[in-house]
Amino acid sequence: MSRVYDFDKEVDLSSPWLWKRNGLKSQYGSSDLVPLNSADMDFVACDEVIDALKEYTSIGVFGYLRKDKDYYDSIIDWYRENHGLSVKRSAIVQTHGALPFVSACINALTKESGTVVVQAPTYWNLYRCVTGSGRTLVFNNLRLLNGKYEMDFNDLEDKLETAEMLIVCSPSNPTGRVWTYKELKALCELCLKHDVLLLSDEIHCDFVYDGHKHIPILSVMPGMDSHAIQIVSTSKAFNLASISTATAFVHSKPLMKKLKEYAYTTSSKADNALSAVAAKAAYQYGGEWLRQCKDYVYDNYVYIKKFLAENAPEIIPANLEGTFLVWLDCRELTAMGADVEMVFEKSAKIAGDAGRKFGKEFNEFYRLNIATRRANIIEAMNRLLKAYKQLNL
Repeated sequence: MSRVYDFDKEVDLSSPWLWKRNGLKSQYGSSDLVPLNSADMDFVACDEVIDALKEYTSIGVFGYLRKDKDYYDSIIDWYRENHGLSVKRSAIVQTHGALPFVSACINALTKESGTVVVQAPTYWNLYRCVTGSGRTLVFNNLRLLNGKYEMDFNDLEDKLETAEMLIVCSPSNPTGRVWTYKELKALCELCLKHDVLLLSDEIHCDFVYDGHKHIPILSVMPGMDSHAIQIVSTSKAFNLASISTATAFVHSKPLMKKLKEYAYTTSSKADNALSAVAAKAAYQYGGEWLRQCKDYVYDNYVYIKKFLAENAPEIIPANLEGTFLVWLDCRELTAMGADVEMVFEKSAKIAGDAGRKFGKEFNEFYRLNIATRRANIIEAMNRLLKAYKQLNL
């Protein structure tokens, strides 16, 4: 019989090392907000991950890392069994995190004068990776239709004609979309047609809900091995964000050669022992913890959706297919004169992420992280209702 995990259990989050709660005052000007910001969880990691880290640190010797066969097999087995993707050991790259690797790919695989297309809205630091590398950032905005985001392929094709790289977020942060095979096939066909490298950020790929299926970009169609790189991680699904663990799958030998040359010239080795130990344990033993965690978090979403529909219908959550991030459409609020950030952060005392971070077109939206105890979700919604009533709409 499988162990039942208690995600309602109150956890001590007062550690000064935890940013979400202890960074409230510096980020929002007050420490009395309900913290539903940043993309990490409030849950204790699964026991096997904690035990593996304890065992490693108990040795007390922190020399250079040797990644054994079991480490690579844990990754290969997980993606074969859970995502139907065949990965060779030679294609696996351990990185310090998704963002450093995105920057490395941009620098190593595009020209200094190159153009990189990014679909928006997406995680704002992906934009910074492009501009920080001195490349031209071009947006291909997603379209919101009936509470669901879709790709604009006509606009995308126009943008790809002069681009070297396309960055996509799959599943999508913040919109919660899990892209279908049909959508990804169309995406891949355009990249092949225009000889554009597709960099797929799939760090949320294991947090997909029943009724939806994550499709790894490298499994979509023949020919993509030479035109796609897939980035995955245990950081989101298993709450290991601060350990800075991510893995890339690079099936193309020419692309791998360029990345290795870049790593050599920049001295950017990525042998982080703690991330390797944690990732291996998560992939080997964390499946049941993750299944129960997803069920719990989705119930949080159901609660929010029902609460808003009954009490504040002008705030509309996007359909949540994957991730633990809820994207709120507040355009009806702003049309009535309300300031979205003021409503959430000053009146309701809820800390989330303002839509403007994801692009100037999205300042009428707001993102909430719902990977927390139900009690916190209830408290946040009650605060929001009180602030909503004070608007006198």
